[in-house]
Amino acid sequence: MAYIVDDYILHQIELEKVKNGIVAQVLNTLDDANKAIRKELYKTKGVYTKKRYSEISLYLKEKSAALKKGVEDDIDVQDFIEYELAAQQRILKKHTGNVFASFVFPNARQVVSAALFKPLTDNTTFQSYLESISDQLFSTWDSAIRTGYLTGMTSQQICRQVLGTVAKNARVAEAGTIYTLRKSLTLNTRTALQAFASEARDKVYEKNDNMFSGYQWVATLDSRSCLVCGQLDGEIRKHIKDFPPTPLHHNCRCLKIPIIKGYEDLLYDGVRESENGEVDGKLTYSDWLERQSEEVQRDILGKSRYNLYKNGGKISSFVDDGRILTLAELKTS
Repeated sequence: MAYIVDDYILHQIELEKVKNGIVAQVLNTLDDANKAIRKELYKTKGVYTKKRYSEISLYLKEKSAALKKGVEDDIDVQDFIEYELAAQQRILKKHTGNVFASFVFPNARQVVSAALFKPLTDNTTFQSYLESISDQLFSTWDSAIRTGYLTGMTSQQICRQVLGTVAKNARVAEAGTIYTLRKSLTLNTRTALQAFASEARDKVYEKNDNMFSGYQWVATLDSRSCLVCGQLDGEIRKHIKDFPPTPLHHNCRCLKIPIIKGYEDLLYDGVRESENGEVDGKLTYSDWLERQSEEVQRDILGKSRYNLYKNGGKISSFVDDGRILTLAELKTS
């Protein structure tokens, strides 16, 4: 029997593809809203009267509310969590054999209820994220329209300020102010989806805690992983709640993987992937970092932490209570 970590990592790779597809849908919804607002602005050459400004402002409010609803429909939390719960059942069935009949799985609606009220990161909930989308679309366009109204800009100039310009090769020649919202949508949608997947997994683990002897933290062995995630890599704890909730931060890719009772000896079977190719399954992020070139180490750690690291400092000393210590804190520690 192969160790379950292989299938969890493969599933995470597939999950990334699903997340990419949903992000693309969300950005298309934003693009449609922007096109509609541009079309409304182009009904006149500019925003030269208070009445016209009021008309556009009202239209902006309607489109902002519609964007919030559109993004919520694109993400479809219920469908996504059902997908994740089905994946958990498939993986566990493969690795537990006859014992699988003893497993209990949560109802998707229960997981959805918990996920919607649980903070994603930085105390942001899914509902507050949706509200921020609506607010950002309105404020981005309204700011440009107000400026245009006061300075006599044409509708074309206002739209260019918000939407930016595109070169002949279809690449962005100059980013507009809407780029900030596009970046925020991409980042927060991916993080929300990862949080929903993590909530589904944790609920499965909690209901079947007696079937596992512990849980292992698995980080990604590449230069994108943060030190907080890296210093936890390979760590094993008795209960799932003994680990901090994931995602730990935006774009966190870490996994908490159950260790099935009776199969503990398979924990370090085989190999694991890294950005340098396959490595021994026992290799942790700390071990991997030690094997990297000085250039890569300096890029990941930064100059000051790199100097401490080369003088014997461990990456665990750079982290405290789930966050990376500042340089000032490191000097006093």
